[in-house]
Amino acid sequence: MLDDATLLDKVARITGYRDFGSEEFRPALRALLASFNQELGPHALGEQVFPAGLLQSLTNRLWTTETLRRHPEIRDIRIERPIIITGTFRTGTTLLQRLLAADPANRAPVLWELQSPVDPPGRDSAQIRSQMFAPAELFVWLLNQVAPEISQLMHPGNAHWPEEDEWLMRSSFLNPTLGWFYYLPSYMSWLEQQDLVPAYQYWRQQLQLLLWRIPGRQLVLKNPSHLFALDALWAVVPDALVVHLHRDMQEVLPSLCSLMQALHGLTRPRPDGASAGRYASHLLKQMVDRMLQFRRRPHQLEILDVHYRSLVADPLAVVRQIYQRLGRTIDERGERAMRAWLAQNPQHKGGKHSYSLEQFQLDPQAVAQMFQSYSDQFLSPAPGRL
Repeated sequence: MLDDATLLDKVARITGYRDFGSEEFRPALRALLASFNQELGPHALGEQVFPAGLLQSLTNRLWTTETLRRHPEIRDIRIERPIIITGTFRTGTTLLQRLLAADPANRAPVLWELQSPVDPPGRDSAQIRSQMFAPAELFVWLLNQVAPEISQLMHPGNAHWPEEDEWLMRSSFLNPTLGWFYYLPSYMSWLEQQDLVPAYQYWRQQLQLLLWRIPGRQLVLKNPSHLFALDALWAVVPDALVVHLHRDMQEVLPSLCSLMQALHGLTRPRPDGASAGRYASHLLKQMVDRMLQFRRRPHQLEILDVHYRSLVADPLAVVRQIYQRLGRTIDERGERAMRAWLAQNPQHKGGKHSYSLEQFQLDPQAVAQMFQSYSDQFLSPAPGRL
């Protein structure tokens, strides 16, 4: 059984620091541990992977507190007009972020720095930087060994490639993605009732640390789980440009079920198709409903809606639309770099990921009805929508 007191004491002894900053993270950590202890069940790899991730998150939290104490000017770094890509899983968010990252004018955080957003305090960054790569490189290597279908077909990764900024949410322990990566139904039910603004304030602080370490003006971020908390995102980065990608749920849901079945099989006995289908459907519906509630209320968050088919058909047209919203144009160097990236990364480069609703005992008509409100609002033709 994992408990918070043991974890906090262990990481403090390892690092030599004991100030975790704000105490707001403790109820979230306890809820996460309770869910893990009750619902994941005994599994050799899961009992190693999950605690290791928590220790890394707590280490980052300790190092963040100490670094901000030594360098309070970090809190003044501006997060100016970030591009934030979101959309239900399997809608092309990775494609768009990595394409934009190819433009040298943009700054898209990569996996190693998202997993380790702050250097150990008091150490020379240039001397330890190669050591900071190691955890991400090990993570990618392990994923290749134990779940090649994920790393090759579903979500190819590399320690030095842009990745989801959900990693920056992990040290707050208020992170919807954890409920997708692990089977944690009670944690997700608890999370739905929480105010996520503190988590986004901490996320913003992590972004400031990244920009302090490696500066860059135009941030390009990506995280499907932002749909779970658009209200908190708006509260913390009100001038963001959110690019919301859309795709038919008949295509999204079975792909997501397949991904979750593979992910959950890493840390618990591999779920059968029916149970993977039920869990994925519930979480996807929860996320979509929260997004719809936000978008139907008055708000000033700027959102550009893009259909998956439009992105795949003409990615650079989508980039031009994004830049137009920002008052930018693609310069020759940026366009050349993005075209080169597209040529090197064709769709299905590593093979095609095949799936169907029937694999997960999901009825197409029931799925259509479940997401009818979403489809009516975002998938029917509308003027000005890509």
